[in-house]
Amino acid sequence: MAMRIKKFLAPTLNEAMTQIRAELGDDAVILKTERIERKGKLSGKNQTVLEVTAATLDRTLPQVQSTVGQDARDVQSIVSRRPPLTTPREGSIPPAVRMAEAQSSAKPMNSSQDQMTVRSLRAELEGLKGTVKELSNQIRAAKLPDLPPDLAEIANAMESSGLDEPERNELLHECLREIPNIDRIDKLDLQRWWLDKLSAMVPASAVPVDQRGQVIFLIGPTGVGKTTTLAKLATHHRFWGKRRVALCSIDTFRVAAIEQLKVFADIANLPLEVAFTPEELAAQVERFKAARFDAIFVDTPGRSPVDGTALPDMVEFTQVVPPDESFLLLSGTTALADLLAQFDRYRELPITRIVATKLDETTQPGRWLSFAKRTARTLSYWTVGQNVPDDIMVADPRLLARGILSASLFTELQQARFKLHAQPNPSNSMSE
Repeated sequence: MAMRIKKFLAPTLNEAMTQIRAELGDDAVILKTERIERKGKLSGKNQTVLEVTAATLDRTLPQVQSTVGQDARDVQSIVSRRPPLTTPREGSIPPAVRMAEAQSSAKPMNSSQDQMTVRSLRAELEGLKGTVKELSNQIRAAKLPDLPPDLAEIANAMESSGLDEPERNELLHECLREIPNIDRIDKLDLQRWWLDKLSAMVPASAVPVDQRGQVIFLIGPTGVGKTTTLAKLATHHRFWGKRRVALCSIDTFRVAAIEQLKVFADIANLPLEVAFTPEELAAQVERFKAARFDAIFVDTPGRSPVDGTALPDMVEFTQVVPPDESFLLLSGTTALADLLAQFDRYRELPITRIVATKLDETTQPGRWLSFAKRTARTLSYWTVGQNVPDDIMVADPRLLARGILSASLFTELQQARFKLHAQPNPSNSMSE
């Protein structure tokens, strides 16, 4: 049977439910609820309404063959077992929905309290979506057949590397579909297939250094190594070490941070300015651009990602001085759930690229494949030690994939560093 999906608009949840029952019947299932702005037909003014997406099995339509095959039938089976749709009882409605319902009938949604209600409602919906996704992953995992020994070995390596279950199951299913007679394939050919697939999960590229006047913000939580990474990028001969670089700092929260940056700027013979307001930063950046500097790095304060008091100030800085690039620095040793939470928290800022710090310290590099797949952000650099400026590299997805398959990322990183250091070091007019 085919599924019929439709969106309904109504001022309240009860009215939306009435519409859904009238058109889709009592067996309908709510897929999504969201408050949106739309113009009134008569007044022309913006009004906040509830948009509810619902679905039901349409027994009048012929069954259509789907590319997802059994997975789609599993979902339809789950939907068909859901209890009939009824008018929501007081105790069955999530608190955020009840609050939003009461406020929507009392006044327009234009206050900060209303905005908090919307965010709370969205958070509950995201939680429901996560539960549905987890059930789907369990269904897919349960349908995996007994794996041939070579593939089972790779599957175990993926799990040990920290690659999360949804990505593991997706790749295993894809492998079984694409490789016929997988129990007869040569082990090296199987490893090459996985190397290609794992590498393709990570979008990666470095920033071109031949553009004059680039403004680059370094952003991230406390302890990820923003100032040290800035020093590496600014002085390494493979990055901006042969260019004219200036430094700005808006990290006035900690005196020690400014002193650390001043020491580095003196050693590297780089100009440094400290800005206390967005307007001061704008004036400093304009002076450096007028002096024909190639890159202006902006060091930002490190705060806890759960501390919402610091981000509004940083948003204001990026609005007054729009960056050409914004690097979000995250620690390579951070758990996947925390990586995703930190990324989501900093999405208020114009993040363009990701820098993974301390990657040589992680025992589960596979989490970065899951992170890259779910965020779709470019991974540009990773740091692999404490030495300034040497211990930084352009992100290499194939090296990361080899480290995961061999369970020896640290060895792969050390070999890559040795090869880079063995190459001739171009002459550098700036102190390193």
